[in-house]
Amino acid sequence: MKEVIASIILGLCSFLGTAQHPILTQFSAQQIGGVVRIDFGIKGGASCVGVTLERRTEGEDFTEVGYISGICGGTSQTEWYAIDDVNPVSNTTNFYRLRLGQEGNSDELAFDFVYLGSDLLLFPNPVQDQLSLRWVNVSSTLRIIRIYASDGRLISPDYTSNGYSALLDLSFLDDGLYHLVLQDEKGQVLSTKSFLKQTN
Repeated sequence: MKEVIASIILGLCSFLGTAQHPILTQFSAQQIGGVVRIDFGIKGGASCVGVTLERRTEGEDFTEVGYISGICGGTSQTEWYAIDDVNPVSNTTNFYRLRLGQEGNSDELAFDFVYLGSDLLLFPNPVQDQLSLRWVNVSSTLRIIRIYASDGRLISPDYTSNGYSALLDLSFLDDGLYHLVLQDEKGQVLSTKSFLKQTN
C-alpha cells in the first residue's frame, strides 16, 4: 500500500499529497491548532455516493472520523471538499484514507500530528548530534535560538528561523547539560528548555 509521509510543522501547517485514487485530484492534510483538516478534490465527470474519512495509528485498525453524505463530484470541473478530524491522536503519525462509496478506498496519507499549544518541543533528549525543534509561529516572524552551558555561558552562535521548526547540528558540543532559549526578534524570551548531550 502506497503511503505519503508528512512531517508536521506547528500552528497552521499543511501537507499536499499526490492524487492517490483515479477520481481524486488532490488528497491533503493540514493542521489548524488541535484539528487536522483533510482536503480533497473529486475530478470533473467522476462521482461517488458518500465519502467517509477514516483514521488509524500504527498497529491499529481504521475508524471513522468524518462523513459527507450524498453524491460527491460534478460533471465538468473538480469539486472540492473538506472533512475535519477534531480528535487526532497527538504526537504520533495519524494515517488517513477516504472511503469513496462505490469507488473504493484511497491510498493512505500519513500525517505527523504534533500539538504543542504555545510551548517548545525538542527531541530527541538526550541528543547525540541532531536536535529537532518545533514551536508555534503562526505569523512566521523571526525566531532566535540560543544555547547556553549549565554555567550560563553562551555556547553557540545564534540560530535563526522564520518558520516553525529547526534542526540543529550539535555534534561540536561536549557531553553535558545545556539550556536552549527561544526568543522573538526583539529578544523577548518565548520559551526555555534543557537538554542533555550524550554521545554514548
